[in-house]
Amino acid sequence: MFYTERINEAMIKDFDKLTYREFRPLLNKVGSEASVIAFGALSYPAQPIGLILGEVRKDGYMQIHTIFIKPKYRRLGVATALLKDMEQAAGTNKCHGIYLGFIHDNPFHEIFNKLLRKCSWDLPAETDMLLYTLNMESLVEEDAPLFTLMELPGGFTVSSWQELSKEEFAKIKKGHGIWYPELTSPFLEEKRVDPLNSVFLRDEEKQIIGWTITHRLDSETMLYRNVFVKEEYRSMGYAMLLMGNAIWRQYDRGIYKLMFCVHVKNKSMTKIISRFMKPLNYTVKNKLRFSKSFL
Repeated sequence: MFYTERINEAMIKDFDKLTYREFRPLLNKVGSEASVIAFGALSYPAQPIGLILGEVRKDGYMQIHTIFIKPKYRRLGVATALLKDMEQAAGTNKCHGIYLGFIHDNPFHEIFNKLLRKCSWDLPAETDMLLYTLNMESLVEEDAPLFTLMELPGGFTVSSWQELSKEEFAKIKKGHGIWYPELTSPFLEEKRVDPLNSVFLRDEEKQIIGWTITHRLDSETMLYRNVFVKEEYRSMGYAMLLMGNAIWRQYDRGIYKLMFCVHVKNKSMTKIISRFMKPLNYTVKNKLRFSKSFL
């Protein structure tokens, strides 16, 4: 027998071993940030056996980051109960829907398919992103033209997140929804931003026109979360300039692994990436999106 309950701040330590290390900082926000929601499953007497961790996104959807059940308690309906708790929380928060991401070769793929079908999710899942992973430890710059440091045009400058002024950050925030959409905001998951590796591009008038935002996943890996350039500058190769600058910054810090996603609908970018990544030591996987709409 088991029961489920919503996790509060006092319960975090009891459940932090039931998730991967990369999600523990998010779990630690339970209670302090209303958007972060977690439910735990417990066996009698009060022994943690399962966890589901989700987050209400600014786009109005609930994202499930992780769900884990101790092996001994699988196939007993624990995951189903936790998933229904999270669906109910999404409804309470007036979310448009709920979703989770999954790599296609994950060994639990078929198990999750059965679970989500049982809970009336929309199947089959859609492939919405291509996930690239690259190890640069033995990389030679001449063999990686995509990441070669391009020369900046006259008057253009690149600065890291930690070098930007408060005034510049305020100006970028005022541009939200005007010259950049929510999905490309540099302030998404702001607490996870690596301030040394995330970079911004200024034009000759010292106006911010683009950025590359990275998150440090672990001691060896950087995730490229967001690359954006103002529309009028997009044909000039500045997105690659920003990525190249950030990549060599992490390389100089001794961080040799990087991950980045490209949307499958971005055909031009996937062609560029495929061409330039060909000689490198990289892997590419399909990132699936499982979802359930409440609309």
